[in-house]
Amino acid sequence: MNAEKRIDDYARQDVNETLAGLEWVPPGGLSNAEVRQRLTRYGYKEIEEKDEPLWHRVFRRFRRPIDPLDDRTGGAALVRGAEAG
Repeated sequence: MNAEKRIDDYARQDVNETLAGLEWVPPGGLSNAEVRQRLTRYGYKEIEEKDEPLWHRVFRRFRRPIDPLDDRTGGAALVRGAEAG
């Protein structure tokens, strides 16, 4: 696939030309040889998982300023409900 192409370039070309450029395979699927070739060329479709740092887990909870207020008002409502009951 040509990395220099833009979305507009694909819009102007024939469907078959687009499919050929994207190395599209008909519904029959790839041959075993083609699978091996593509695995060698592109590798597996895997995303490396990374551990989330502790500081990020802590501060992610408060990314919106209203979040801590929600927690406090919810707790206050529970306390008031228990006192009234």
